[in-house]
Amino acid sequence: MLLCQTTITSVERLEALSRLRFSNRIRALEIYSELECRLPKSLRYGPSLDTTKSPCIGTTLSESDVRNLFSAIFRRLPNLKSITLRAPPKLEGMADKLCYPVISTSNPLAMGIMGFRPELSRPYPPKHTHIMHALPIYRVMHALVDTIRLAPQQLEEFRVVGFGLKWQTWLLGTPKSLFEAISPALRGLTSLNLELDMATLKTDAYMLALVKLINTNANLQALALSVGDQGIDKYQNRNESWAPLLQLLGGSPPFRLRSLHINGLVTSTTAPTLARIINVHSSTIHRIVLKNTNFHYPNTIRAFFTACANSAVSYYETENFYFHERTMIVGRYLADDILEYDNAELHEDVNNNHCDSDASCHDWVKVNWDSFEKEDKWKLVFENEQGQKRRSYMYDNFMNVVEMVKEGTLRDS
Repeated sequence: MLLCQTTITSVERLEALSRLRFSNRIRALEIYSELECRLPKSLRYGPSLDTTKSPCIGTTLSESDVRNLFSAIFRRLPNLKSITLRAPPKLEGMADKLCYPVISTSNPLAMGIMGFRPELSRPYPPKHTHIMHALPIYRVMHALVDTIRLAPQQLEEFRVVGFGLKWQTWLLGTPKSLFEAISPALRGLTSLNLELDMATLKTDAYMLALVKLINTNANLQALALSVGDQGIDKYQNRNESWAPLLQLLGGSPPFRLRSLHINGLVTSTTAPTLARIINVHSSTIHRIVLKNTNFHYPNTIRAFFTACANSAVSYYETENFYFHERTMIVGRYLADDILEYDNAELHEDVNNNHCDSDASCHDWVKVNWDSFEKEDKWKLVFENEQGQKRRSYMYDNFMNVVEMVKEGTLRDS
């Protein structure tokens, strides 16, 4: 994979590489959006605050640079199959959250200017409020999307990653406008990965646009969707914004998925259940990853895990799986060790009484919960992708959860 930043130096270097003979071997390109603060460091980190309120954040590429250079690059990369657009990170000392819009409007393109407070927790924060003139940066990003749309290649993989914050997504316009602009280049797509602020708490417009993007694509095998920091933070709140996508996946889609990865999913009371979706794709699906999921009725644990058990899934992972708006499913296992040596400290009972002198202290069994890393606290993972475990490993693990429901250990209503 080649990595290119949105700076004139980096793009010109890529353009030169595209003229070489080995350009036929380039199959993947990652375009890393780069912003910069144009103020001199003496003002940026000086003793006094800069209160000019003039834009300081920009990109070194112009709209015409993007159209001319990237159009030529794509023409010279005949075997390019994968393109990744990576979001611009926050600048040094810049807080992620939007401080203020100069113009208050729901239309991000009319936003004009955005300001970001310094991040005071940093050791050397800037002494001024970063000001971004969003429209010129949007035009650069739109030109990039437009050149991808007009590229002669038929892409197999398209990734838009890291646009989890509202201000980052605004630089692309809206998810709906992005999907509409890029759709001609994605008709034969096998893998789609989107990390965007999809505003799932407010509207289903973006899900409807996503459905329109993929509902005629018979080649799609991998779908990954993360709905942005705000949507993920609020995943425990019910809404029906996901219904259009769930209806497609659990209906009669023209594709059969091998991988499904969703972060921030809220299930629906009207759309097909996750069990139904797994059943539709059961013969092909190998990976399921669900993070920050609101799993509620009519979805049931029994039906979902039964569907997974009867599918081709060889990797299953959930994290923050909030079911029936009551609790989380986590992974914990009992561990036991046979103690084959005489150690009185290990053989004390709760009253601190040692073994009787005539009793054998050998072959005691020590039982405890397996320890987990702190970051894995709310995870559940079943994995047999390499086929190293017994053939029934995945089935047995899924059905163990079903048995817990039958026995009343898990309340499924």
